[in-house]
Amino acid sequence: MSNEASPKRSNELALPASPFSRHTGPEHANRSRCAHVSVIRSVAVLRAAVCSRRVRAVGLPLVALVAGLACSSNALAAPTTTTRPPERSAAIAPPPIAPPPSIAKAKQLVVCSDEVEPPFAYRQGSKLTGSEVDIMNAVGRLFGVKTVYSQIGFDGLFAALDAGKCNAAIDEVSDTVSREQSIADVDYMSVGQTFMVKHGNPLGLKSFADLCGHSVGAVLASVDLTYLQTLSKACRSRGKSGIDIRGFNDDPTGTVALTTGKIDAFEEDTPILEGLIARAGGGVQLSPQRQTQRIPCGIAIAKSDGPLQGVVKSALNELYANGSMQSILARYHESAVALSGRAPVKVDAAK
Repeated sequence: MSNEASPKRSNELALPASPFSRHTGPEHANRSRCAHVSVIRSVAVLRAAVCSRRVRAVGLPLVALVAGLACSSNALAAPTTTTRPPERSAAIAPPPIAPPPSIAKAKQLVVCSDEVEPPFAYRQGSKLTGSEVDIMNAVGRLFGVKTVYSQIGFDGLFAALDAGKCNAAIDEVSDTVSREQSIADVDYMSVGQTFMVKHGNPLGLKSFADLCGHSVGAVLASVDLTYLQTLSKACRSRGKSGIDIRGFNDDPTGTVALTTGKIDAFEEDTPILEGLIARAGGGVQLSPQRQTQRIPCGIAIAKSDGPLQGVVKSALNELYANGSMQSILARYHESAVALSGRAPVKVDAAK
């Protein structure tokens, strides 16, 4: 038996180095992973101890459970952070047809109309509707802007264009050589004229030649009024009485004058007369007169605004090419005024 004293054994559990130690190696790597889990300090120390290879006893079941969880390379690994790329603003697609900068900046296309020309532009209650309203709304969508409307009498439309009160004017504007001196007409349809009479045609007015000596109305500043003036001269040249021409601010007023006997006939473009007759409730009818030679009609634009003329022409041709124009005209029973071809729209076609 040796006389040397046996080394004193400690009953205390040997604890490993701090988990924040700079040591490297497998043992310390396990401890580092355990330390990165945010738990209370006592549990952190317990896990570090259990993970140490110097532990000589399994310990209590709770210790074993903690050991299994703490030392697992997967279960309690430090959470990973996924870095999401910064969100990008959704790109705004350019409009199919770029409008002039002034319209793009204002984000609106201003259109003047007297708003009393069925089936082209008229009101149903408070709602503005009609084929030209639908067409200009479609043009605005191609431009990527909103179409807004300003009510102006037909005889003031061209002055409003010159004054810059609107970008374009509708109301089935007929294209003539004289008009082309002051405005540009982007022609997308072809229309003929005729006249209407009271229901039953009590005066027997069957042709334009029969209008000599009678009172006939038309809208002020319209092509129809000009045609009546020419026709009246022809009546007098044949030794007959001229036509008593009456000008009205709009078609509804002229229709009332006809139904109440203040005039004998009312001349207008055929599609407009058909719309007026449908809304008059049977008090008026078309004459047997075949419509006059068809003339081009379209959207009026200031003569000086060449850029807008070009893009409106492109937009209307696009509506023809994709079938939208045909659908709109058919919706208002105007298929007969449509032009043929995929790109039939012209500027100032009366030349």
